[in-house]
Amino acid sequence: MGTTRLPVSQRIGMDDAKKLAALYGGELVKMPRCTKLLALARDIKILQDRRARLSGAQLALKYGMTERGIQKSLRRIEPHERQPWLKDMQASITAVL
Repeated sequence: MGTTRLPVSQRIGMDDAKKLAALYGGELVKMPRCTKLLALARDIKILQDRRARLSGAQLALKYGMTERGIQKSLRRIEPHERQPWLKDMQASITAVL
């Protein structure tokens, strides 16, 4: 898996980038991309939209995915739909996004 290199300021904002530079100036700082967490957040949003009666085609367009990708996302998240942690996560995602 390749690494995407973006300026730190684009990832965390200029103010926080300046703080990091003051602490670690000149050193290589690796930042996690949190891909699994971001995929989970996306899957939760897809599930919410599906429950709001969006079709597979509509979801695919909205999320820039194929309909098959939407089906896979729903298969990953639906078994966990009744878990308490998922409801907490849904509330957090709604508050942040």
